[in-house]
Amino acid sequence: MAQSQAKLATDMPKLVQGTPEQFADYMATNRKPLVDQLGGMSKQQRAAQFGQLAVDQAAATKRYTAGRTAYVLKQEQASIQTSLSARRMNMDAAKGDPDLYMTEVNGFVGSLYKDVWQNPKLTNAAKIDMTQQAAEFAASSDNVAVHAAMQNTKFDFPDGTSGPMLSKLPWDAQVKVDKAQ
Repeated sequence: MAQSQAKLATDMPKLVQGTPEQFADYMATNRKPLVDQLGGMSKQQRAAQFGQLAVDQAAATKRYTAGRTAYVLKQEQASIQTSLSARRMNMDAAKGDPDLYMTEVNGFVGSLYKDVWQNPKLTNAAKIDMTQQAAEFAASSDNVAVHAAMQNTKFDFPDGTSGPMLSKLPWDAQVKVDKAQ
């Protein structure tokens, strides 16, 4: 059992990158030799060993679920950050043409809304964090139009509320962003 637990701990970083079905297959494969050993045990030993297997299975499933959730969230955030970075570069490139620049600003803010606030894979905390990062980018890079769009454009959010994107930030973050403008 100790060897099985040590192997699981070593394999878990890779397992969280796989599907739940792959994790279940892994667990079934590694559980089989342990279950096979139950036949040579006394009734009391079998009961204790089986109980321990059940506890270990539940703990492993919890670790996998938490790790898998964090992995998926990290991958989703990385994808969104790449997309928003490309949009930032487009805005910078368009600064010489006011109409094109405003088109890029609207595209940036629209992507932030669609890719972040409409994304069921992201936690509310991740949505707030990514919105705050975008607002701080706008403040630090002299993209006043981004800040204005985030402050003045009304959106309908999945939680049933509506309002400007900056209204989703905690009050202290809103003040910090406003002061940076």
